[in-house]
Amino acid sequence: MDQGGSHDDFETRYWLRTAAAGSWVTILMSSAGVAYLLLFAAPEHRLGLAVMLAVSLSSGLLTLLVVPWRRIVASPRRERVFLGWAFLTVVMIWVLALVDGGSESPLQLALFLPMVFAALSFPVRNVVSTVLLALLAFIALVAGGGLTGGYVLVFAAVLVGTATMAVWQAKNHDSWRRELARSSTIDPLTQLLNRRGFAMASEGAFGGLARDGRPVTLAVIDLDYLKAYNDENGHQAGDELLCWVGGRLAEAVRAGDAVARLGGDEFAVLLPDTGPVAAAPIITRLSSLLAERAPHCVGIATAPEEGTSFDDLYRNADAALYERKLLRPDRREMVSRVVPDISPA
Repeated sequence: MDQGGSHDDFETRYWLRTAAAGSWVTILMSSAGVAYLLLFAAPEHRLGLAVMLAVSLSSGLLTLLVVPWRRIVASPRRERVFLGWAFLTVVMIWVLALVDGGSESPLQLALFLPMVFAALSFPVRNVVSTVLLALLAFIALVAGGGLTGGYVLVFAAVLVGTATMAVWQAKNHDSWRRELARSSTIDPLTQLLNRRGFAMASEGAFGGLARDGRPVTLAVIDLDYLKAYNDENGHQAGDELLCWVGGRLAEAVRAGDAVARLGGDEFAVLLPDTGPVAAAPIITRLSSLLAERAPHCVGIATAPEEGTSFDDLYRNADAALYERKLLRPDRREMVSRVVPDISPA
């Protein structure tokens, strides 16, 4: 069974691009700093600036060419690494501005960059942490004096405004990420799990099997002659029937069970902590409910007797399903039994 990986692949590519973008921005800003050093910096500040810009440029090149971002992105430490990178960037900008005269240095304008970068890339909590550190860095610079109150007021207002927009944008990104994660695991027609979501839902059940030997039962359900029903009644009626089947299955299972539409007219029910004896009445109840409108066939497999992985269990349940189909008499006449829903609204 194809478990899919499109969302994971997208997430990986997203964070790798983020790392590359951050590296290039660091390199470009360090290069601009070198131009500032050569053309505008005060002579007494040049040595300190040269050292810090060399560190900054080297860090940009290292993060672009040496840091194993693919391994970091795949690890649970990913968010902490990116947040640490943002913090280090703020600190380096603060030190650069401090070396260049403190509050009067134009290099403090670079404090906007890590906030914008965080807003485009980080979850909300990390954006808040980054913008607070940037604000503290600015306060530490102006505490040394040397600037008029009007300049400090306007600069601080713009910094706070940027921080506010950064947090707001991060909230939008978090909503988009949640919706992407949800849509990648949900069948849009029936609102049940799709193949990928079903495979993910099975991980906990098979984890219990591996740790404690707790059984898992999988039932694969295939509707009879849906194509003939669509040809006779139209695809809209067929879609309504699929939604009805999905609703009946979702209502009848227990808390902790998982229901999915695997594609077309194929559905599946996963029963964690359930052996064949305990699964029998549940499957019988589901089958009876579906028989009201949707003739079908069921294939059942139980772990560990028929496999110890999700793919093994699906393969055996699917084989059992088609074996039962081959053993039955032809039931094309049962298409006429698929009737409109007459239950109360």
